[in-house]
Amino acid sequence: MKKSIILIGCMVLGLTSCYKSVLDPLEGKFPAPTQVNATQVNATAEKLDAYHLFSLDLQEGGNAVHLALAGEKYYLPANTYIEAEEAAARKGNFILGKTTVNGTRVRSGKVVVAHTPIDEIKNHYDISAVLFLDNGDPYTLSWSGDLDFYPDPVEGDIVVENTLMEEVSTTEAGTVKHVVTILDADDAVTAYFEFYAAPGTTGLAGSYTCIEYAENDPDGWVVSNGWSFPDWGIAGGSYYMKDGAHVDIQPGQVVCVAALSATAYAISIDGEDVIVGGVPGEAIVVPGQASVEASTTEAGTNKYVVNVTDEESGDSAYFELYAPGTAVGFAGSYTCIEYAENDPDGWVVSNGWSFPDWGIAGGSHYVTGGVQTDLAVGDVVNVTPIGEGMYSFAVSSGFSVLVKVQ
Repeated sequence: MKKSIILIGCMVLGLTSCYKSVLDPLEGKFPAPTQVNATQVNATAEKLDAYHLFSLDLQEGGNAVHLALAGEKYYLPANTYIEAEEAAARKGNFILGKTTVNGTRVRSGKVVVAHTPIDEIKNHYDISAVLFLDNGDPYTLSWSGDLDFYPDPVEGDIVVENTLMEEVSTTEAGTVKHVVTILDADDAVTAYFEFYAAPGTTGLAGSYTCIEYAENDPDGWVVSNGWSFPDWGIAGGSYYMKDGAHVDIQPGQVVCVAALSATAYAISIDGEDVIVGGVPGEAIVVPGQASVEASTTEAGTNKYVVNVTDEESGDSAYFELYAPGTAVGFAGSYTCIEYAENDPDGWVVSNGWSFPDWGIAGGSHYVTGGVQTDLAVGDVVNVTPIGEGMYSFAVSSGFSVLVKVQ
């Protein structure tokens, strides 16, 4: 027994000696951290593709701490934030390269955020952190106070960024000419169009087909083509910018203009490239929703049955759209014809019909102010994609609605 006790004692002494020998080389490697009890804060929030970026500047005396935190809410969420490079950062990270103390990059550490909501805008926060800088210096941080964060726009809202300028005149052919110039935030021209609407019409919304010598067409609903003579250094007509390149509108292309509000428009070129212009900073609320049922007809076209409801006005619409079998999605310009389901080419929409004596009705129609209007042969329905899952439905006879597709 005595021998066993002596053996155990030797083992304990050996372990203690080993533990001490492991720690000994670390002595003196970690200086005492500098404590920053911050009393001032400036905070901003920016919505990026992958997360919300929160930039906080905290200061005490000569020490300035800049935190760059990634979260998933419009306000700073409670979390323990750990480091990540900017390219890999997601919610729950602080961003290396953007998080600094006195201008020196933070290489590792933790930021703990405790959050107590006060109301929709104001929030109380307790923030503490342990941060290690690139030069090895450690810092601890504490701050407590209130921050204001404004909610994101309602899901589906559109904020207009481009400026749209319009000049209206009457041509010798009697059509209404709309010269539209769209400028980006740097005042660079991002699109220029010469639209010719039908005589006597008001407003810019409509479907325009590109033709040569559009100014001479007496019927309207046409747009001038783009042209250039590089050898002479001159160019003109309708065009837009795409990926930094100048793209002319070509004969046969269709340009749809949908009114998003009284001052903002979405311009779609062949249902693909969309440019939104109007009063910069204007928030366009998407008031409606739409459900879409897709199938294939015997004629080989893609049939889309669309039910539209405008939640603000109470207006509604029902469309039976037929796109070509090769088309991707249902955005485009549809002309109303009878027996649209039998047309093999597509880009047509069914007409509305009714037999009052028999009490039956069907086909495409829209309802405004409680009054139903059937689509007539020759009407055009423009379906324009505005953003992810958002579309404008505009009928040439006067109905338009902006919706989010379920």
